[in-house]
Amino acid sequence: MELPFHVFRADYEVFRQALNQPETGMGYQEVAIFPHYYNQVSRILYLVNTTYLWEFENFNNLPLFLSLENLQQIPSYIGSIDHISIATNSRYAVSPEAALPPYTYYSKPGDVFIRLSAFNNDKRILSDGSVLAGTYGTTLTDMTVTPSGLAAVGRYALPNRLSAFYRYRIIPPVGTPILFGTVTPDYGLCGGGVEVFFPNGCPKGSAFLFDEIPDK
Repeated sequence: MELPFHVFRADYEVFRQALNQPETGMGYQEVAIFPHYYNQVSRILYLVNTTYLWEFENFNNLPLFLSLENLQQIPSYIGSIDHISIATNSRYAVSPEAALPPYTYYSKPGDVFIRLSAFNNDKRILSDGSVLAGTYGTTLTDMTVTPSGLAAVGRYALPNRLSAFYRYRIIPPVGTPILFGTVTPDYGLCGGGVEVFFPNGCPKGSAFLFDEIPDK
């Protein structure tokens, strides 16, 4: 299958810098790559699971659904990298200070949140069960209207179009700050889902791969 966009495997420098910066939305980061040399232009790409770099020309030409099988034998990104910059969520960016979900909540006993992912080795959930600062998820209640990984692509406006059917359960300690917002239409997708943002992440033992929902 010939893909209507360019996709590369991220190199270590992109991976290292991206893990220390927040997501733009659940499972992806909008990345500006700045080269070492002044005569090379910066590029805007979408980094998925800090592993794949996607370069789109027109979101309206994308298929609704892609499989990880489409990403086999892809080339590595070639280019000198000085630094990268991650765009915070443009859905809220009426000003640089307001570029995150607008409502703050502090977790209470019994709170459970969900992170949907196309990957069973999600890089934002570490092996000790901690959650990296700047990670997105959703609510347990919102899962009642998200029956499949394909439904998640549309509801959370995921530009990569990969079915997000792996469910990670996040149980934050009491008092953890969490930002809430609503996914608005973007990338040619409808949005409408509830998204949560963990500005400080969560400590070890807070998150784990729980189960899978239908692929589509």
